[in-house]
Amino acid sequence: MGDSPAHLKKAALNEELARKLADEEPSKYADWVITTAFYAAIHYVEAYLFSTPEKHTDGSCPLDGESAMSTHDWREQLVDKYKPTASEAYSFLRQSAYVARYLCNSVFTGVGAADGIKYMELVKKECGY
Repeated sequence: MGDSPAHLKKAALNEELARKLADEEPSKYADWVITTAFYAAIHYVEAYLFSTPEKHTDGSCPLDGESAMSTHDWREQLVDKYKPTASEAYSFLRQSAYVARYLCNSVFTGVGAADGIKYMELVKKECGY
């Protein structure tokens, strides 16, 4: 778990790589553009969460009992709660990154890479960065 500045630093590195891959060969690296854009979005959200009562998903995620969930599900609920205007973009990135990482038949193209960058930018903006 890091503090807000640490998350912003990590977000910037992931965003830099996403943009570099998108600029070089978006069709060839579309799955990695989507994945690194999602990782950047995670860190922008985590940096923002330090201004909320939850502070960080690792420390506030319900892990036991009937309300237990993964930190990814918890983070998505917090995005819905605090930044509903970023919810669709965050969800798109999360689901697309999952497909890109685990399914060999993913069909991401340069357009998919551009969408990843666009949605990452929206999450970043909505989180105030």
